[in-house]
Amino acid sequence: MAHEVFLSYASVNNLIANTVCVTLESNKISCWMAPRDILPGKDFAEAIIDAINDCRVFVLILSVSSAASPHVLREINKAASKGIPILSFIIEEVTLSKSMEYYLSTDHWLNAITPPLSKHIHNLALTVEKLLLELSGKKASMMESVESNRLHDITSFKVRVQQEIADSEKPVPKIIEEPSTEEDVLIVDARGSGNYRKINEAIDAARPNQKIMVKSGTYREQILLTGKPVKLFGDGMDTVKVSYDTGSVLETNTSAGSEITGFSFTQSGFKDNGAVCLIKSSVSLKNCRISGGYTGIMILSGKPVITNNLVERNINGIAVYGTASPLLSENRCSSNTCAILFTEETSGKAIKNECKSNNTGIIATDNAQPILQENDCNSNKENGISYFKNGAGKAIKNICKKNINGILITDHGQPTLENNQCSENREAGILYNGHEGGTARNNDISRNRSHGIQVSFKAQPLLEGNQCSRNKLTGIAYLDSAEGIAHSNVCSNNDLHGILVKDRAQPELEANRCSENREAGIAYFDYAQGVARENICRGNRLKDITINAQAMPVLIPHN
Repeated sequence: MAHEVFLSYASVNNLIANTVCVTLESNKISCWMAPRDILPGKDFAEAIIDAINDCRVFVLILSVSSAASPHVLREINKAASKGIPILSFIIEEVTLSKSMEYYLSTDHWLNAITPPLSKHIHNLALTVEKLLLELSGKKASMMESVESNRLHDITSFKVRVQQEIADSEKPVPKIIEEPSTEEDVLIVDARGSGNYRKINEAIDAARPNQKIMVKSGTYREQILLTGKPVKLFGDGMDTVKVSYDTGSVLETNTSAGSEITGFSFTQSGFKDNGAVCLIKSSVSLKNCRISGGYTGIMILSGKPVITNNLVERNINGIAVYGTASPLLSENRCSSNTCAILFTEETSGKAIKNECKSNNTGIIATDNAQPILQENDCNSNKENGISYFKNGAGKAIKNICKKNINGILITDHGQPTLENNQCSENREAGILYNGHEGGTARNNDISRNRSHGIQVSFKAQPLLEGNQCSRNKLTGIAYLDSAEGIAHSNVCSNNDLHGILVKDRAQPELEANRCSENREAGIAYFDYAQGVARENICRGNRLKDITINAQAMPVLIPHN
């Protein structure tokens, strides 16, 4: 038989599945897992069915993601229909759907929620070996010592998990650690001069919070941090090079308090996960180079601190998903499709990052609400900062120069933009281009090649206290059916008008200062309407206020 075990897992758990596979195969238990064992040119679904038919034991890496996967459910259904024993290796607390519970309620369970994960993977190998022996009609007394990790049915599993959760919430005594000495430091050297040649070997051997020094060299392995915190220090991002080609190079899972600094992480083959993947994690990652991945740093949950890293040549440089709330500060993100992406209702902060020479600097989308502060979003091929699909939050004191648009807001975006510098962009300094609202306040919008602030379609933002000057067209332009309020803005020295209202736009203009523009202070064209009150329009070369025949604004005295 080609293989004894079929491994079923969700792609987000790829690193754990690979570790399980390596451990089983080191114990002479042959495994099959996708996509590793799918031959080139063979149909994916057909290969899965054949592999399940040929296995003796079906091992499920059970997590929130795999429990929700329709592909995993189909694999379980096939195994159950063939009468193949299903062993669930539970790495996360999970509520099963009725369909999943139907298939798994009478099979075997191995709880691996509590750290360290490596111990549970070892016991999984022993359990699979015992099960294979039992299937062959042989006795396997070697498993009698593994009492604490015996198999459970679903009822006893739920009781045990509840007890573990209750135990984890009890206060633990504070451990006072003695200062580290040179003898406390574990040394990793690929050339053999340290305590270990592999980084993972040192991690497995380390005590909680023990320092691990990694010497210069090339390491081809996945690094998995789970459970206990460690201090992982490399000799520098230019000299300590870690790569892996079938999954994440570094993955952390529930590893609170770990520190990683001084590495180069390169994802050279498999592109689905991030080169660095952070799950339920509050690690500190700094002074590293991350490159070559679909996503350089993928943050799925937790509150990690990501500082002073070089993130380059990825699709997404740093991507924040789920409920994650990271602190991203002073990172340099270049040559990515998107430098920093916030999505899926995430929050967190991005402060003083350099996002240059990407397609797009920073994106907030799908209800994300980050705080973006003092980032340098310069010389990107598209926009400096973009808000899509109800993206919100605050952008404060960012520099958005030499992009297509400095800041783009579309698809119902609702951000608050304050004290940003949006200048020298190839089109607008700030572009509202949909049904969005939000506020732009006290921004410096100057020397852009189109309008300073452009409000299009049905957008209706509040524009207040912005300095819109020396733009190639107008300081503020309302186009299409745009509405909103412009209050106390200074629109001066623009090449056309201070404020332009055209098409069927109907904004409310109040207390704006529109002076010394080359044509009009305020210009109404086409069928434009709206209200203008208490605006100061002086020293414009053509007219202070111009209204064409079809436009019907309401001008309240004192303009």
